[in-house]
Amino acid sequence: MPIADWFRPKWKHSSPARRAEAVREMSAEQRDLIVELARGDSDLGVRQVAVERIEDPEVLRSLASTDTSKVGELAARRAREIWAARAAAADTEGSARAVLSRLEDAEWLIEIGQRSQSAVLREAVLARLTELGELLRLVRGGVDLGFRLDALARVRDQATLRGLAIAGEPNELAIAAMESLSNIEDLEQVAAKARNRQLRSRARKRAASLRAELRPDAAQLQAQQQEQRAARQRVLAKMERLALAGPWIDDSALEQEAACKGEWTALEVDDELLSSRFGRAVDEFRRARADALAQIESAKRRAVIEASEAEALPRPKASRPSAPKTAEAAATERPSSGRAEPPSMPSERGGSPASGPAVTNAPADSIASRRSDSASPPDANREADDSHQSVARQAPEEVDAAERSANTERLRGALRDLQAVVAPINRGQAIALMRRATDSFAKPGPLESAAVLRELTAQHRSEQQRVQALLSEDAREREWQQWSCVAKQNALVSRAQQLVTTADEVDDLAGALRQLQSEWKSVRTARGDEGDERWQQFRQACDEVYDKVKARREAERAQITEQLARKATLCEQAETLSASTEWPEATAQFKTLQAEWKQLGPAPRGEDRKLWRRFRSAADAFFERKRSHRQALDDEQAANLARKDAIIEQIEAMLPGITDDESWTRAKRELEPLHRQWRAIGHVPRRLIASTRDRYKAARDAVFGRRDALARAEQDAHRDARRRAIARIESLLTDATGGPPRERPSQRETKLDHAKQPVEQANDASGGEAAGREAARSEPTPSAAPCDEAAAGEAAAGEAAAG
Repeated sequence: MPIADWFRPKWKHSSPARRAEAVREMSAEQRDLIVELARGDSDLGVRQVAVERIEDPEVLRSLASTDTSKVGELAARRAREIWAARAAAADTEGSARAVLSRLEDAEWLIEIGQRSQSAVLREAVLARLTELGELLRLVRGGVDLGFRLDALARVRDQATLRGLAIAGEPNELAIAAMESLSNIEDLEQVAAKARNRQLRSRARKRAASLRAELRPDAAQLQAQQQEQRAARQRVLAKMERLALAGPWIDDSALEQEAACKGEWTALEVDDELLSSRFGRAVDEFRRARADALAQIESAKRRAVIEASEAEALPRPKASRPSAPKTAEAAATERPSSGRAEPPSMPSERGGSPASGPAVTNAPADSIASRRSDSASPPDANREADDSHQSVARQAPEEVDAAERSANTERLRGALRDLQAVVAPINRGQAIALMRRATDSFAKPGPLESAAVLRELTAQHRSEQQRVQALLSEDAREREWQQWSCVAKQNALVSRAQQLVTTADEVDDLAGALRQLQSEWKSVRTARGDEGDERWQQFRQACDEVYDKVKARREAERAQITEQLARKATLCEQAETLSASTEWPEATAQFKTLQAEWKQLGPAPRGEDRKLWRRFRSAADAFFERKRSHRQALDDEQAANLARKDAIIEQIEAMLPGITDDESWTRAKRELEPLHRQWRAIGHVPRRLIASTRDRYKAARDAVFGRRDALARAEQDAHRDARRRAIARIESLLTDATGGPPRERPSQRETKLDHAKQPVEQANDASGGEAAGREAARSEPTPSAAPCDEAAAGEAAAGEAAAG
């Protein structure tokens, strides 16, 4: 510790720690001194301690305005804290506003508004804040829900309100934000994306009410649309029944088809799905008519063939020739499939046998049975008899043996296909094989012999009866299943109608509709008109649900379009920031852009990936430049560290050479340029700042510590010299007086005191020698020898004082 510190006040001590301790111990009456230290102390820590002791916010604000270091920041923060505390303690609105008027920083106003329990103070804060970001911070945080709702009421930005409503936490704020929305598209987005089910339902209802306000005739328009939809359904059902049940060959069938087409054209149907179904029904009607006419022709041909076979066989004389079978008998000889199945129902969108009256997937056996009933009119029987008589009169022709063998193998192949039909039966495949076999045997061609034809024909009839029996059994099983599915279909109809009323509360509405349609497909079609009625009810409910699904999808597409536009904007901002050199600000902005990107949600995969690669490339380019800049900065800081280490080593190298005042003075002169170099050198790595600074400070303190060590050595030398001089003087006095005289003790003591006086005054460097000489002159000399000894003592004292 320097000698001067013994004579200074503690707050002027050379050690910053001692000065800081003195500031902490000062009383409130020393306010001016504390302020002076806060302004002018050389150490940053002492000034900070002084600022923490100041309670006057005006003084603190003055300090903050003049000091740009951390002390100024601390003073500004202390001033805001004191003003905030005074504002919280204010009793009236006027005093609260007066205190808040001193606070210019919005951050402190927001913090006061979020934490204060005073309604007056919160209202004053709310009156001061007008920016959107400030209001949002009040909305998202705070102890009072009413205050947060008041802050939300001042927000006018529709996008911000939509985001708050979609976030949905807390529920009261989300509902208030949703009710503040005036755009139908924003309400539809909230209805599609909000986390809270109740909030989604309210958003849909509000959107519907706004839409109704914009369209006063919405109810009338909806009623007209429902009436048009019902008319379309009626015409479509009529055409589908005509295609399935006929009549196909009567003249009235063509008239009914033309009437259905006319009604359909008059309705001006713009629904592609219904138009497609109507077209399929018309095509199926035409195919059914063509099949019925072809079947009549086939029955005629079979009658002719059977008549020729009967004519070719030998007849017993006693027996009466049997009449050839007519086309009607040939048609009725085949076992019937029993009662025809009712029409099945297609699916809502694709057309499946289990879900509705589809034209393309109608039960083939039902159509075949109906067609077979109408395939042999009386006129056909008469034509078959005439053909039989004409063929019987013709002579047999010679046919090549290879052709006969090929025809025989073709018929046997058709029989093998029928023999492969076993239970559980595939109705469509079985009916197709029966038709192919019937067509093959209707035109057998020349065979090897009549016996082969009879054998193959008998096998064909046997297999036809077997397959027909399988089809009949399957039809009966289907019939029982149709009767058993009534309850299931009623339940599905009820669920579909309930889904119409609760569609706004269902998140995955399309998934629920698909689930209903899938369950309907798994249920067999019910019998009769009741099944058709239930299907119409189910389909109508599904249509209404699908309309809402389409509305949701349109809203989602609009949202996706908006998201893509926003992401493109973010990419442009990122590309602009990628060339910035304001590293902290640009990094913070990139983090904000990335957070906003994550909140936007997914978009179509291809476009989303393209935009993400564009955004990522801009971010990578910026951060790669930042890494290069940081690497250069690290290299510069490493060089600065090496230069500072060299300065520390130079200072440490001075220590052994400091042995006296002259060498210390020389070292002090050398320290000044080194200190200027130290201050001129830039920053070092952050992790080494403290250690480097401590090493430098320790080296400088060691140099100045050598000065203190020299001073202490000098003081010790002076102290030893005084002791030696005192001892010498005492010895001289003893020799001069010949021992301590008893009769004059006071005189001896007086002489001794006079002899010690110059030595004790030797501490004063300016006047010690003169004082010693004066003391020596005032001492009496009884004899010559004692005077010589006194002179020797005086000389010793003078040397001690000079030293």
